[in-house]
Amino acid sequence: MTDQYVPALRQRFLEDMRIKGLQPKTQTMYLRAMREFTRYLGHSPDSATPEELRAFQLDMKERGVGAPTFNNRLTVLSFFFATTCPRPEMKRHMRYQRAAKKIPVVLSAEEVAGILEAAPGPGLRYRAAFSVAYGGGLRASEVTNLKVGNIDSDRMLIRIEQGKGRKDRHVMLSPSLLELLRYYYREARPAGWLPTDEFIRRFLIHVLPPGFHRIRHAGFLANAIR
Repeated sequence: MTDQYVPALRQRFLEDMRIKGLQPKTQTMYLRAMREFTRYLGHSPDSATPEELRAFQLDMKERGVGAPTFNNRLTVLSFFFATTCPRPEMKRHMRYQRAAKKIPVVLSAEEVAGILEAAPGPGLRYRAAFSVAYGGGLRASEVTNLKVGNIDSDRMLIRIEQGKGRKDRHVMLSPSLLELLRYYYREARPAGWLPTDEFIRRFLIHVLPPGFHRIRHAGFLANAIR
């Protein structure tokens, strides 16, 4: 079975994603999903039938594909059949799955404090990165993209530029976090960017996310009950 489709169709799909303004990471995910669908079909996806689409969904269920991945695949196919290869009838045969709702595991204030105190790495860098994540509820990618100019000490705000969904937003800056960042700045003198060098950037994005996610939500919870 082939996992390739007509080059002109693939190129149009790429162009449609760029027109929509999808981020490179999202485009990669969309292409991966289309390769999976095309490989399953054994022919170009523009000629897929409703029955083949139904069979593909059944195959995902039988393979135990989780609801988030299942729904992501359908989102990609919905985009493909709505934009690149307009076939509105295909949408009617897509059955999105209801994801199980789970209560997130949230670290206690004591647990987060222990993590911040034991943060590894050179100097204050890790502690500063962890503290920003906890104090402002920032994602790992947002911490790695933070600049000194994003810290507004007059209004006690942190400006997050082009975060999730390519949206800008502000988060509160606590006095204790501002004090730590000022101390870090005096000690490290970062050139524009805050606590990240390439090693820490890779650590935050590729190694830390599960724990980082908990730290973020611990920060959200703490801020909500203050």
